[in-house]
This record gives sequence, C-alpha cells and structure tokens, in this order.
Amino acid sequence: MDSKEKKLKEISDKIKSYDNKIKFSTISLVFFITMVIVHSMNPVFGIFTTYGFGILSVVFIQQIIRSYNYVKFYEVSYNAHKILYDTFDK
Repeated sequence: MDSKEKKLKEISDKIKSYDNKIKFSTISLVFFITMVIVHSMNPVFGIFTTYGFGILSVVFIQQIIRSYNYVKFYEVSYNAHKILYDTFDK
C-alpha cells in the first residue's frame, strides 16, 4: 500500500468515525429529549432536573451538527484527493 492509498484509507476511516459519532449522538439526543418530556410531566423530579436534561440535549444537537460538518468536509477531501491522484498519476 503506497502513501496515496494510505491517505485515502485514513480519510475514509475518519468519515466512518464521524458517522458513528452522529449515530451515537442521535440516539443520546432522543433519550435526553424523552427524559425532558417525562420529567416535565412529573412534578416530583423538579424543574432543575428537566433543565439539566434540556441542556444535555442541546450539547448532543451541537455534536450532531459538528460531526455532520466534519463528515461533509472529509468526503470533499476524499474526493479531491482521489481526483488529484487519478489525474496526475497517469
């Protein structure tokens, strides 16, 4: 495996990594939104617990957006490297 293939594999691995982060963050977001809904309907837990889960939901929304942007960046980077390698190596 030469350096070009290693570079493409490295970029591809980063894309897979951020795809997995998006999946984890989405599942976590659904969980925390569910907790916000459940705790907002039950006065026993108190308002601070509900706000805490709401804040955690916002954190996961930010993580999803950040991971999505990284995936798009690395997809463009992968395609650009592939085009460069295909064009100039002939």
